[in-house]
Amino acid sequence: MRRMSMVLLFLALGVSAGPAFGDLAGMWGFGAFGDLLVPALGFRKSYTDTYKIGASVNYGLSPRKIAEVEYHYSKWSKGEIEKKTFERAGQQVSSPNARATLRIQGLLANFLIGLKREGFGGKGGKPYAMFGAGFYEYVPYVGGLRFPQNPAIELAPTREKKRALAVVGGVGALIGLGPKAGLDLRARYNFVLGELRPYYLWGIDKAYPFHLIDLGAGFKFFL
Repeated sequence: MRRMSMVLLFLALGVSAGPAFGDLAGMWGFGAFGDLLVPALGFRKSYTDTYKIGASVNYGLSPRKIAEVEYHYSKWSKGEIEKKTFERAGQQVSSPNARATLRIQGLLANFLIGLKREGFGGKGGKPYAMFGAGFYEYVPYVGGLRFPQNPAIELAPTREKKRALAVVGGVGALIGLGPKAGLDLRARYNFVLGELRPYYLWGIDKAYPFHLIDLGAGFKFFL
């Protein structure tokens, strides 16, 4: 909640900040960003917060609309299962060599719609709503778990590569840094039709679908 409050404060400040921003209609641009990625609901039982980085190509469709093609990458280095135990003969058995990682990369087509009458042009920060869709490729790895029937040996590691449809939506503010440059603050929700296999003995259910919230900032430059 503290992170969400900070982002909402930044967005509110952005509405009244920044120098004049030019009319972006018909202009191409590019951007880069860094986000805090926060798992929610069932996904959070497998992994906690991490970071996401990405880049985008932008095109001004009109004074109030921007089309955006985005690529992003994120990685979790330590899964929650590394700390989990299972019960055998009345004792809790840990897996000292357990390792769980997850890599996600995604390609999205987004649309930004300015919430002010003048769109993204003029003085001050410009609030917007955004929505998009695309595909996420994710690679989960789990290894080093003790075999429940014989803890002296380890289960074979699993590594999978999967793709899933994703839908995103959120709000943001584009704060002018000049006629063709801006600071982009946004908060958004990611709904991904992916799944992580369950490990019931370790208290981890199947994660399906993925629920992810990202809070971040980036820069946009138009040519």
